Amino acid sequence: ADFAPSISVSVDLQRRCRQVSEMYFGNWKSYPQFFCRAPGRVNLIGEHVDYMGFSVLPMALANDVIVAVGLDDVQSQQPSVAVINLEPRYPSAEFRIGEVSGTNWHDYVACGVKGAMEDLHLTSFPTNMRMAFSGNIPCAAGLSSSSALVCAAALAFYKAHEIHSGTSVPSRLHVASMCCKAERYIGTMGGGMDQAASLLSQSGSALHIEFTPTLAAELVPLPPGAVFVVANSLADSFKAECGNPFNHRVAECRLACILIRRALHPSGSGLSGAGSPCRSELTLAAVLSDFGLNESQLVAKIGKEAETVGAGDDVDSSEGPSRSELLPSLVTGEEAAKLLGTDLAGLRDMIGW
Repeated sequence: ADFAPSISVSVDLQRRCRQVSEMYFGNWKSYPQFFCRAPGRVNLIGEHVDYMGFSVLPMALANDVIVAVGLDDVQSQQPSVAVINLEPRYPSAEFRIGEVSGTNWHDYVACGVKGAMEDLHLTSFPTNMRMAFSGNIPCAAGLSSSSALVCAAALAFYKAHEIHSGTSVPSRLHVASMCCKAERYIGTMGGGMDQAASLLSQSGSALHIEFTPTLAAELVPLPPGAVFVVANSLADSFKAECGNPFNHRVAECRLACILIRRALHPSGSGLSGAGSPCRSELTLAAVLSDFGLNESQLVAKIGKEAETVGAGDDVDSSEGPSRSELLPSLVTGEEAAKLLGTDLAGLRDMIGW
């Protein structure tokens, strides 16, 4: 099946599954009904361009998150998910199905559950769920441990729903697209590479992922015997916490897209509506598509604006505003808001921050 292909289980994975199964039994005095697994990833080409709509080339890692899942037999009016983790630093928790309340480790689990639930157009679920996790992806190391949690939890909910309803689980491509949106419930503003790499990769291949016009992935076989060295700098990089640099960069890129649109369309915003722009418009890939340009043509066109006004030149103002007016090299939030005829609150709404 497209969703859950048969895989050969390594001795190490068997050992870890036994460990997490024993932890599950020790906590709930019963054994799990099924397991789900989602690997981490490392990126080969295309750093921080997926959320701008451009393609990337990651590959999945052997390091992964596994979850042992069980369902209550008792019907519940307010069903919840109870979670435990083999790693002691991640405390056990319980949350209502369909709710995300913070940025703790279990909130990534809640994102996956909420996303799958909404994707299935469910307003409730008949029973409580129990999940026991084990992971060996280094946390906050840029290897997508958080996205692996989201993906594993989403797979678990889809499978639980299949058990209860008999409804087939969606394709992995569909689940990958959903998980990208679901992780945003916790506050991250990522573009979809991590979830697609986790759910669509295969052993022995990298994965060429495209996001425009829709999510698509193609396996790229790696040379036989190829070895990649993945070094951990030990510098933590958290995505969901307030004030994190990841979201700052996404917000800056979205703002840049708005300013570029304004430069290319001086008489208006270059956006489809008068209010907040569609999120799909806030990618550089969309800018290039909408104006019929490639990257080189965009650079040349924006560069030409810089020649409109030169030091000491006599220039007819009818040629239009200068590049410095349309595309200032460095702006504060207040300056950007003023350029766009709004305030800081309006600017945040425009870029979804």
